Amino acid sequence: KEGEFFFKASDYCVDFAEANSMVLVGHTLVWHAMTADWVFKDESGQLPGRELMLERMRAHIDTVVGRYKGRIQYWDVVNEAVVHQGEGKRAIWRDSPWLKAIGEDYIERAFHFAHAADPDAKLYYNDYSLTKREKADFVVEMVSKMRANGVPVHGVGMQGHWKMDWPSLSDIEYTLRVFADAGIPVSITELDISVLPSAPEHSGANVTDNVEYADKYNPYRQSIPDSVLQEQAIRYREIFELFLKYKANIERVTFWGTSDSQSWKNNYPIKGRTDYPLLFDRGFNPKPAYYSLLELSDAY
Repeated sequence: KEGEFFFKASDYCVDFAEANSMVLVGHTLVWHAMTADWVFKDESGQLPGRELMLERMRAHIDTVVGRYKGRIQYWDVVNEAVVHQGEGKRAIWRDSPWLKAIGEDYIERAFHFAHAADPDAKLYYNDYSLTKREKADFVVEMVSKMRANGVPVHGVGMQGHWKMDWPSLSDIEYTLRVFADAGIPVSITELDISVLPSAPEHSGANVTDNVEYADKYNPYRQSIPDSVLQEQAIRYREIFELFLKYKANIERVTFWGTSDSQSWKNNYPIKGRTDYPLLFDRGFNPKPAYYSLLELSDAY
């Protein structure tokens, strides 16, 4: 309900991180998904006007960021505001309630609100499928314009919900290069590498996607061959070799989970599947991918 906040779980996380010398990333302040229905409704049940939506955004950001001022070092301020329309086509603004009610400047306003709440926090725009070149180019232009106009955008979060055969290394490198050339710091914010075959109609990480279940998309229900884990280790190493190549512009890499048992990929985009996208298995034992990255770090 409006005006009611529940901080028990987040307070626990912040306290735990501080007790264990961990850096925290706040995710996420403004998103079209996982937002309470009332945010996008006025008294008559219609989409609120611009000023009411701005006030609700400001109140949320001010309360949440303000509570953890000086304790959370990074914030993903706006999440997934751009979509890629069709194969090989163009990137456009996502037609979200935020855009409809406020206009394109809702992103700028969100960053200004967050900066006011904690002037020392680093503020990021975060999105998936940035290895699609049209989307990468769109976001580079969007963020460059905002930074030129004094909007406190400190970097871009590049989600890494990737697969064994997608995206190509050349597409990953293109995105890393264009952001580096534009002087926009990048963080790899949500890294996991699925080993499962994909439905041909699905790519990206749109949380509303749901593909019909089929056995052929769930080949490792009971166990996974070591040969597949070795291939995953090679894939991780190749990607991290690229990260090291562009390390001057990559601030951090965040894995989207620790153990395969906890990964969202077990149920997305097909519910009921068993996936193995992370560095630790279901018993929290390190996998070949973990050792491949350890060896790579030792080499550097």
